[in-house]
Amino acid sequence: MLSGGASRGGHILIDSDQGDITFAAPVRSFAQDADGRGGNVTLLAEGNIELLEVESSGDERGGDIRLTSEAGQIDVTGILNSISEDGTAGDVVVRAAGDVVLGRGAVGGGYAIRSEGELEGGDITIVSDNGRIDASQGALVNIARAVVAADIELVAIGDIVLGESYR
Repeated sequence: MLSGGASRGGHILIDSDQGDITFAAPVRSFAQDADGRGGNVTLLAEGNIELLEVESSGDERGGDIRLTSEAGQIDVTGILNSISEDGTAGDVVVRAAGDVVLGRGAVGGGYAIRSEGELEGGDITIVSDNGRIDASQGALVNIARAVVAADIELVAIGDIVLGESYR
């Protein structure tokens, strides 16, 4: 799924009131212009969410990425990526009732979550209400090249297993 524009990538909202969300291809919102803004990407499911990767990028602002599973688990094989070349990256929020597994397909020190901006990185928040968080295969990275890196917060009732995290 792709939403791209010259000055702004469109927002992407996918809401499955009673089922799962599964994507075998990337979900992307991007802007091409120098002052562009990536759109927000929001996925809401009553059941499981299974994804390859999500990216929101723009020179001025990367959009927020929010994944919420009310009664299931979340499994992201690739990367959740919010990038701004000249400005502020968006927040990345992942919340599931069950397990959260991120970056299973990350190879050779790849990323599970990357929020990177010239001025600011966005907050990274991962919550598993009744399960565990496993990001052992990919790094959680929050980078501000010029000014302020944001927060990284992980909360789970079960185990939290990490590879690498950078702030």
